[in-house]
Amino acid sequence: MEFSGSFTWDEVLSRLSKQSGKAPVGLVISEVAPNMIGISTIYWSKPIYLYGLVLAFAQRVLRPTSGFLIKIFQNEGFGSYLKLAQRDFEKALMCKRSASQERFREQYLLA
Repeated sequence: MEFSGSFTWDEVLSRLSKQSGKAPVGLVISEVAPNMIGISTIYWSKPIYLYGLVLAFAQRVLRPTSGFLIKIFQNEGFGSYLKLAQRDFEKALMCKRSASQERFREQYLLA
């Protein structure tokens, strides 16, 4: 199932939960991020909130030994988020695309 929408919308979470209840979910892939143009300290609270929603959803719908991949921007709160993923999954590691520029904090969490 592929679906686009905001995790902040109740109808999106409801639809995803309903759809995922039909069969065990083997993989959750997420590339959530608000528009990060401007002062990064102002915008950081929004993505970490979204990452938390995605992680909570994955924990709820994934069957044992399933996978979770999320694009994440490393910033304040990142360490705590990584620790949560490491606690809740057998393995959790960070990956950075070789094509990604050094100045960008874009990484992928694979668990």
